[in-house]
Amino acid sequence: MNLTKKLARASIVAMLLVSAVSALAEPAAAQNPVPVIAITLLPPERIAQISASQQAAVTFTGNYTVDKLNVERAQVSFMAVVTTGWVTSVSPASITVTNVRTGAFSVTVVVPAGALATEVGSLLVTARIVAGGLQSQATAQAIVAPWAYFRTIVSSTTPFIESSYSTQIVLVFRIYNEGNVRDQIRVSVKNLEELSAAQWIIVMSRQSFTIEPTLFADVQV
Repeated sequence: MNLTKKLARASIVAMLLVSAVSALAEPAAAQNPVPVIAITLLPPERIAQISASQQAAVTFTGNYTVDKLNVERAQVSFMAVVTTGWVTSVSPASITVTNVRTGAFSVTVVVPAGALATEVGSLLVTARIVAGGLQSQATAQAIVAPWAYFRTIVSSTTPFIESSYSTQIVLVFRIYNEGNVRDQIRVSVKNLEELSAAQWIIVMSRQSFTIEPTLFADVQV
């Protein structure tokens, strides 16, 4: 009987000790929450004014807000990547947060010359905060698109030919698409009526077609 009473008292004491430790641990955990950071990125999309020979840079403006920071300072770092692999930079790349819990940063993306208009990049910015051994992160996204430009060049290997009357000749014209979008091409002879009146017969291998960027097509006349 005495042994049973002693065991019961020991159990009650152990339970009280565990309850006391838990009560002390809860306020301690509440006083050290995980720091929270939020970021925004504006504008949601930018167009890079590139050309066949000129790259272009676009800049986004970001803002960060830090909350639940119960230590004197925290370290915040920023990282930016684009799905297309274009070069990015963040300024500042890292900051120390103390009393001021909000601020600005900027992200610059360099779009290379000649990038296709269909090559749209998705920009992802990640902000990470570290304080007192605890950390968290936030992300923001934006779109970067190349400017659409057109450049069509027509050349011929035989720009001048002499022939006798009633002789069939073939001229080859090569049309280059040096723009960054698909070209819709329609070929015609400007003085066709005049040549027809002089009994010229003109036949073209093609008159309406498309040329993808950086490619070319031949037209036989």
